[in-house]
Amino acid sequence: MRGIVYILFIFQSLLSAQDTLHYGNMTPQQDAAWKKIEFEWKQNQFSSYIERHKIKLNCSNCPSIMAHLFIIKENSETRIKVINLKICGETKMNKRGKEFVAILKKIKLPEAFNNCVLKIHIGSALKC
Repeated sequence: MRGIVYILFIFQSLLSAQDTLHYGNMTPQQDAAWKKIEFEWKQNQFSSYIERHKIKLNCSNCPSIMAHLFIIKENSETRIKVINLKICGETKMNKRGKEFVAILKKIKLPEAFNNCVLKIHIGSALKC
């Protein structure tokens, strides 16, 4: 029951938001803000995560660590809804996956994204 309520809450948030933004339809201000957020997240949270789990991105063992998600910004609150998560080919939510979601939740969007839903991919993937 709790899961259904959560899904309805997220769905309502998506419906009530003014815009669903993707990489191609952000304003220049939003695009610059997102690039800064993504760069800082990769430098701080993502790189620490990879080191902690001794992950080496390569084509034979681990071609990608990637999340497809919604970041929902309503006034001062930022929420994350993960649509799909793949870590080194694994899609199940194990300890490593839960920790990755926890570092995603550290992303906070600035006012430029108020009342918006940002649909993005974040992480790192090699072209193998």
